[in-house]
Amino acid sequence: MKYKILLLVFTFIITSCENDSISDLTTETTPTAGGTSYDFGWSQNGDSIDQQLSIEVGDTVIWTWGSGTHNLEQIGDITEPGFAEGYYSSGHVYSHTFTTIGAHDYLCGPHPNTMYGTITVTE
Repeated sequence: MKYKILLLVFTFIITSCENDSISDLTTETTPTAGGTSYDFGWSQNGDSIDQQLSIEVGDTVIWTWGSGTHNLEQIGDITEPGFAEGYYSSGHVYSHTFTTIGAHDYLCGPHPNTMYGTITVTE
């Protein structure tokens, strides 16, 4: 009986770790002269649901397309010049260096319920 309870608790702990926060899904690379770069996956496998990141002006975010065809659309009231990317398939890489302070919402046009996020830019 104890073994079954332990197994159940262990299984619960392991499965609850599957939906990690975006900070666990984001890789921060070495700071460069222009700021820091952050890497995101951009696919429909769950990594792209409600991506949240706080960065500073001059930092760069890099999205790498996973399987399927996706785009990156800026939505909301605050606009960031040049922050958008057309339709591409797996393997495409898009990067953007942010210069406008505020919360920048974005999504994938064909998959708006499963691929979206916010980049919050501060000074």
